[in-house]
Amino acid sequence: MRVLVTNRGEIAIRLLQALEELNIVSVAIHTAVDRLHVGSATDVVEIPEASSYMDIELLLRIARDKKCTAILPGYGFLSESHEFASKCEEHGLTFIGPSARVLRDLGDKSRAKKIAESLRVPILPYQTVSGLQDIKSFAKRVGYPIMIKAQDGGGGKGIRIVRQEGDANALMKEAMNESPSRQIFVEKAALEGYKHIEVQIIGDHFGNVQTLFERECSLQRNFQKIVEFAPSSLSRTRIQPLEAASIKIAQHVGYVGLGTFEFLVNSHGTEYYFMECNPRIQVEHTVTEQITGLDLVHLLLRTTLQKLDLQSLSLPRNPAGYSIQSRINAEDPTTFAPTQGPVTEAKMPTGAGIRVDSILSGLERGTSYVATDEYDTLLAKVITTSNTYVETLRKAIYALKGFQVQNFKTNQSLLLGIMTSDLMSQPQVIDVRSLSQAGLVPRIVEAGARHLIQHSEIISKRKGAKTDSATNVGSSGQVSASALFKKGDSYNYTLDAKTTKEDPKEFKIVRILKNNFPEHLSADISLNGKSMTLQIEKSTGSTNHRKADQLDASHIGLPFAGIFVEMLVDPGDEVDEAETIAVFRQGKMELDVRAPCHGVIVEVASLTEGEPVGSGALIAVISPSTLASSTSKL
Repeated sequence: MRVLVTNRGEIAIRLLQALEELNIVSVAIHTAVDRLHVGSATDVVEIPEASSYMDIELLLRIARDKKCTAILPGYGFLSESHEFASKCEEHGLTFIGPSARVLRDLGDKSRAKKIAESLRVPILPYQTVSGLQDIKSFAKRVGYPIMIKAQDGGGGKGIRIVRQEGDANALMKEAMNESPSRQIFVEKAALEGYKHIEVQIIGDHFGNVQTLFERECSLQRNFQKIVEFAPSSLSRTRIQPLEAASIKIAQHVGYVGLGTFEFLVNSHGTEYYFMECNPRIQVEHTVTEQITGLDLVHLLLRTTLQKLDLQSLSLPRNPAGYSIQSRINAEDPTTFAPTQGPVTEAKMPTGAGIRVDSILSGLERGTSYVATDEYDTLLAKVITTSNTYVETLRKAIYALKGFQVQNFKTNQSLLLGIMTSDLMSQPQVIDVRSLSQAGLVPRIVEAGARHLIQHSEIISKRKGAKTDSATNVGSSGQVSASALFKKGDSYNYTLDAKTTKEDPKEFKIVRILKNNFPEHLSADISLNGKSMTLQIEKSTGSTNHRKADQLDASHIGLPFAGIFVEMLVDPGDEVDEAETIAVFRQGKMELDVRAPCHGVIVEVASLTEGEPVGSGALIAVISPSTLASSTSKL
């Protein structure tokens, strides 16, 4: 038997290792610049480019040329494509996962809701729509807020919350732009007090379906999970109806393989609603493995390839302890804008109850991993496990402090801030709105950054030398560079004036005034025995854009660098707090710039579609609550 793994990153590493452990011949694919995941593969094939992971005909040709008998897709890419699964079946290949028919039924979110509804599983009011008028009619019937969702979305893409009619058109376009099929549906939004709970199932070829407990995934940014834990903070009696509903749907469609059934659960009442099924292995399958003692990849391979009868297994009756997963992403911790560039060095935390699944685990001296907009931002999953929730959380804090990536910005400070906040110490209060509260994320990031500073100082004292931490914390709490600037440190630098001649000097930092390096650094320094102030400013990427004044509350600045897509307001428009005023693109993601308060737009930047705009550029000026006397273009 030969299995082609049609994936990359940390999940490809995991899949290839599992195949090796089961003595199954594996074939891995990679691009010329992205091959850190192929270490455990029996054979490897170079593919032309990142988009080749989505090229069905190419993948089938590779499988044929390498005499493969099965395809293992993992998650993302073509893992939920019923077309890919159907083509595999036509070519005599085993698609390791649900059948093409099941993927068609459950991979389409509105179709999955119809199936759930037919089985009397509770769902929120929803409707497939073809345009703005359909959305308005639906909202009039069920009331705001509503959610616009892509039929084939995933990973948080293609989801928008509409709180008022005036936002519907722009948000509809955004959701459609993130949908490969451009098909969308609308759903009544259930937010405050609702938890995102998902049930892990496994089905075999004999009609058996078993649940493997649940995971709580309420802590999300932009509708994408960043922290997951198992079991959830809900009682077993609250979970049992969700497990029963999952089994009912899975058995109805003849589900084979791993799958996750997602629900919204009212933490204050008894209501629960089926949202969707993810017919594949999940990013967060790790925490289920930790509390069950099962290898889910092995279980997937045995049920699909070896036709294992689940009734022959002795599955756990109760969760064995607690487990928390933190997703370390290549992104700004506050704005969530993706970070791009090479990672040449990383340090993984170790210890009892600590597990790290990461593409960076393949880094060796002289190699690098390059984060680009062609792939997901996930760098590593830090998983901690213990007998008690409190101990598991303590280990998570310890592990996140010990994770280091040199010279690269990640969301590490956000994750550490979450772990040290009341959200995780009192998980029963968490709901899907927890991280969307106004001003909360910057405060959490700042708290996490302080913990990283303290940890770096402790390590420095232990070593009796200057810290080698990858952590540099700005005034906004962002972790962004390779050096931790602190009083008494000495550094070499070069002033690049209007000359080709280098002028190296040495200075000592006396007092930090503002540290958001490399965007901005100001400090009192000692240079050749003289006291002076050092100011370092990073270029915004365009000298034509006026910069926002961070001290002026009326200025709305661009918190990231991006490509201008659309301005949604004009001078004189009245806007609500958090209303989208402009859209920018960074890589394949469209990112919103939102109004910080209710007010009237006084000025807007004069920008052209496709124009690159640097971080910190002034996008608009707002006058809170009252109309300004004059309005204009910037």
